[in-house]
Amino acid sequence: IVVSPKLYKKLWFSKQAHTIPCGVDFDLFYTEDKKKVRNRLDIPLDKTMVLFSSSFANPDNNFNLAEKAINLFNQKDLIVMELKGYERYQIRDLMNAADISLMTTFSEGSPQFIKESMACNIPIVSTDVGDVKDNIENIKGCYITSFEIEDVADKIEKAILFNQRTNGRESINFLDNTI
Repeated sequence: IVVSPKLYKKLWFSKQAHTIPCGVDFDLFYTEDKKKVRNRLDIPLDKTMVLFSSSFANPDNNFNLAEKAINLFNQKDLIVMELKGYERYQIRDLMNAADISLMTTFSEGSPQFIKESMACNIPIVSTDVGDVKDNIENIKGCYITSFEIEDVADKIEKAILFNQRTNGRESINFLDNTI
């Protein structure tokens, strides 16, 4: 069993495998009003919040690229938060408080972070890893980026300027674990 078609193509042995993507708990990951969530979490409304996909310290997650791209903005009203040490419901709240979800990792299969961000209708900027491109390529407000600092910065800016929720949830209805 593999979690994405891209991984299936990489199999070096007999291709007698099935692609079964990991689903999303739609009862847990849903869209909430950003202002209400930010008030509840005590996150300032006048700040732009970027939610990074994982720990800043893990080199595989490539926060170095994200940080360099974000530093090109030189904005004082930007908050970057890492997903580290949170319970699932807290991750949902952070996603709903965020302006964008950002993933600059080097390698993934079928990242839950992206699918859960989609379930919360959050704009996404991600490197082209795993099945991310297949999941977000036709969603307004979601962007695939290269590993070039300027490209990441450009896509972050576009996602921030999009300034609204996406329709990501409806495009991944088939991944709903609660059915």
